[in-house]
Amino acid sequence: MAGNKKSSLREDLIETGLIFLTNHSMDELTMRKMAELCHVTPHAIYNHFENKDALLPAVSDNILRRITN
Repeated sequence: MAGNKKSSLREDLIETGLIFLTNHSMDELTMRKMAELCHVTPHAIYNHFENKDALLPAVSDNILRRITN
């Protein structure tokens, strides 16, 4: 999960997805794996993202925001 600052699960999922994808392929990224990495149940993730296809654009937007800032 994200560092010291208090953040929402949604933000943690996006950050964790970004970190995961720096070392793994998109095929290896699963909602179950994300839940494990964020120490939450898979159900908790689905409150924020319908599926992996919904999570990936959020991760991509985060990357673009970092590049343009």
